[in-house]
Amino acid sequence: MSETLDLICRIHGHVGPYVVAGVRAGESALEHLDARPHFGVDAIVTAPDAPPPSCFIDGVQLSTGCTLGKRNIEHVIGETVELILRNRDTGEAVRVVLNQDLVARAVEILQMRSDVEAGAFMLECPWDELLTLEACQWPR
Repeated sequence: MSETLDLICRIHGHVGPYVVAGVRAGESALEHLDARPHFGVDAIVTAPDAPPPSCFIDGVQLSTGCTLGKRNIEHVIGETVELILRNRDTGEAVRVVLNQDLVARAVEILQMRSDVEAGAFMLECPWDELLTLEACQWPR
C-alpha cells in the first residue's frame, strides 16, 4: 500500500473511493490557489449526510488541514459532492467537483475486489479526468 493510502487508512479506517477523492480534491485546490494548508485556507464541503459520500469530508480535512476544531471547515448537506476552498491570504476561491462516472467505477472495484484497489484507482486517476476546478466567489 502506498504511503498516502496507508495514512488515509490510519486516519479514516479504510481507503474507500470518497475519502481518497477528498484527499485529491483538497490537494488540487491547494495547488491551484497556491495556498498554505491548515491556517491559510477555509473549506466548505457539500455532501450527503451519510457514508460513503460523506467520507469525502475526511479526505478534505486530511489534505487541507482544515478541521472542525479550528472551525475552518463547514459541511453543507446536499446531494452533490464538492469542495469550495478559499485562500485566506488572497481571498481567491476554487470549486472542485468530482467526476461521478469515475467514482462509480471505483465503487464497483470496491464491491468486486477491495477498498485498497478502489482507493488506488482513485489515487491514480489523472487530475483532469477525476476533478473539475473552477474559480468561484466565496459564498460566506
